[in-house]
Amino acid sequence: MTTPAVTVLDWKKLKQVYEEAERRYLESLPPEHFMEAVPHARQREITLESFAVIHALRPDI
Repeated sequence: MTTPAVTVLDWKKLKQVYEEAERRYLESLPPEHFMEAVPHARQREITLESFAVIHALRPDI
């Protein structure tokens, strides 16, 4: 069964509309939205270092 050309064009247009809305939304966000809180950054650093120690002792993990 084939899809009518009108439906395919509608999906392409809908995709363009969504992508434009996404772009506008991202541009409207303040820089704080993309920043990482200091406590979260510290926890991420601790976690990554812990995994590095484990990996040094157990490369199979």
